Amino acid sequence: MNGTTFRWKCVTILLLVVSATLLFFLCRLVGELHRIRCDIRLARNVVRSIDVERAYALQGDVARAIQYLRKFRRLDEANTRFDAHLMGIIALQKEAACREIIVYLRSKTGKDYGDDPEKWIEAFEAGTIPSGED
Repeated sequence: MNGTTFRWKCVTILLLVVSATLLFFLCRLVGELHRIRCDIRLARNVVRSIDVERAYALQGDVARAIQYLRKFRRLDEANTRFDAHLMGIIALQKEAACREIIVYLRSKTGKDYGDDPEKWIEAFEAGTIPSGED
């Protein structure tokens, strides 16, 4: 009987250790899932705000459009801890907004400084683009 009791104690301890290990990894996975969900939620909010700000830029004058171009360019410099895939989504949205604002600036000013937002910003700061209002 002593040998059987000892085996059951060993099996019980082994199962306890395995259960504790599995519980630890489950907690880590739940924490990681929660972090990913929060990142996705924040990335969605950033994408929505870019879309809203793009709409504001397209309704305003040249100065407002340039202001939003500057803002979208600064998003590149922001130190975020997003996953690379989420940063890619945000970058695509930002680039699309910049393209639309540049098309708007071309139609509004009649000038063409290319597709680089920095060239438009530099031209505005140099005074070669009037800040005309609607």
